[in-house]
Amino acid sequence: MGPPQPAPKEKKRPPPPSPPFQGVGKSCLVLRYVRGTFDPGSKVTVGAAYVGHSLTFPDGRAAKLELWDTAGQERYASLAPLYYRGAAAAAVVYSVADAATFARAAHWARELARGGPPGAVAVLVGNKADLEGGREVAEEEGRALATR
Repeated sequence: MGPPQPAPKEKKRPPPPSPPFQGVGKSCLVLRYVRGTFDPGSKVTVGAAYVGHSLTFPDGRAAKLELWDTAGQERYASLAPLYYRGAAAAAVVYSVADAATFARAAHWARELARGGPPGAVAVLVGNKADLEGGREVAEEEGRALATR
């Protein structure tokens, strides 16, 4: 019997990829609009978050916005129609630094066109254009999807 052998080294597994749509900045956009603040340490939304916001137009008319910030994790995708049903508008957000989120944005744009409220306004938002590094989605690609 020889000297004890060292235990085999465990291979480090890379972290699982973020699900498409998680981490694209939806919550940060809502908070920037409503509160005028940005929190770079913003936490992941679980399920959905509601934010009410009142605004007054230059002509004096007032409106109350009901903003639903839905979670980006795939396990919550089936709940999304509950939030956009009856909506007057919807924003589909993707990260310009992550092509997978753009592919998911195309999916949700089709879902809204197919099952969204008639006459609702839909906007496509390419977020995180300010980040240094690799832009994976060209501006022209975003424009093309937005005009479909």
